[in-house]
Amino acid sequence: MSSSGLYGMFGPTLSGYLADKVGLDLPWWVWSLGAWLLVAALGVLRVDLNGRVLGVLLSAEILVLVVLSVAGLGDPASGLPLTSLSPGGLFGWDPMVRLFFWGGTTGAFGVLCLLVATSLAVLAFFARAPRDENAWHRLIAPALAAVALLAMVWTGLANYATLLGVPPGSTESWAFPAAFGVAAVAGILYGLWLRSARPTVYQGIGLGAGTRE
Repeated sequence: MSSSGLYGMFGPTLSGYLADKVGLDLPWWVWSLGAWLLVAALGVLRVDLNGRVLGVLLSAEILVLVVLSVAGLGDPASGLPLTSLSPGGLFGWDPMVRLFFWGGTTGAFGVLCLLVATSLAVLAFFARAPRDENAWHRLIAPALAAVALLAMVWTGLANYATLLGVPPGSTESWAFPAAFGVAAVAGILYGLWLRSARPTVYQGIGLGAGTRE
């Protein structure tokens, strides 16, 4: 979901910038789709290759930011055109709002939910196998983290309409958070099936990409 939000920012921004600077006027979704295909291709390649590609892209990003910053200092009144931030959306959707803002907010909420699950998993793990960890590492710290994160999740749920900028009780205010619950149930059911039907694969979860069935 966070990635979808980034595509909603990347496509419109790059589309408006290239149309303004070099006259290349293509729909925003063309650039977003190209970025998605690049990410998908890198996802199936080796990790070491991805690291080198990401290093090059990060260097290019820093260079672009430096150039734009210097250009902005030299001509502060111009900058990027505001029209690049409000392109026509696909099927009437504004990508900056529906993808970037809503997607980014929902993705961040999903990460928060994962952190809660991680804290609870740490408690469960050390409850089964305390090992040589002290009480702070295996009990107190993860318990405090779980309580704090659960409070944040509860606050986020109670104010989700405000986070999205939609009226209270609207479909978006409950459908987006509910999607994580559906995904969690589906993941648990799949894990239970995997443990019984393909135990070797199940036992290899978390052991790295080199694990073979």
